[in-house]
Amino acid sequence: MTVRMIDLKFNTTLRNLPDGVRQETEEEVLRRQENKVPQEQKVSGMNILESVDRVYVANFVKDLQEAGYVLVSAFVRGGVFASISPALRRLVEQRKPSPDSRVSVIFRFVHPDFLDSGFIDSGWGEADKAQNALRELTQDVMWRSEVWDNPFFEEQTPVEGQHMFSINMVSRQSLKDQNGMPLSRWLRDNSGDKLEKISVDPKFVLALSEDGIEMLNYEDRPVLI
Repeated sequence: MTVRMIDLKFNTTLRNLPDGVRQETEEEVLRRQENKVPQEQKVSGMNILESVDRVYVANFVKDLQEAGYVLVSAFVRGGVFASISPALRRLVEQRKPSPDSRVSVIFRFVHPDFLDSGFIDSGWGEADKAQNALRELTQDVMWRSEVWDNPFFEEQTPVEGQHMFSINMVSRQSLKDQNGMPLSRWLRDNSGDKLEKISVDPKFVLALSEDGIEMLNYEDRPVLI
């Protein structure tokens, strides 16, 4: 099995949108719609890791880089950026959308063997900014996460043996308080009485393996946070 492309998708708000990611352009929206696979040709993906809370994903980015995957793009999809009509987009932007409007921030990684297949190579100009944005979305936070294994399509046809993984970070869960201090919680006895304060740690760590992607228990693979 060849995992040709991996998308990390963060569901966040305009308020928490980091610097360094661009808007999905109207041309890209149009191209995505034109390349949409017809219903009769669709092949369903598989939910290989179901949605779980308190997943730490920062180390997974390191796993990708060590495996040779290259970050080729980082962009925002959704919210005020979804309209492909310039007139409608101007109207929406004039209304100053709520900072709590939801958007998806997508970081796209490509297997090194396929960088010459129409993908931007590692020299694209916004790489450093995108890496900083990705770091901001993964350090000191956990996510409710799920992983989908989808077929990879070329010209609306699935390529046999090639896959695209979509890793969806559905909701953000901080590891630090507003003052930047580690979060803690009270450990209680069976009667509900407080015993001691313990740190809030992740429950799972997302990891890249030879067989794909796995969710490890945090205790089995502790990471420096």
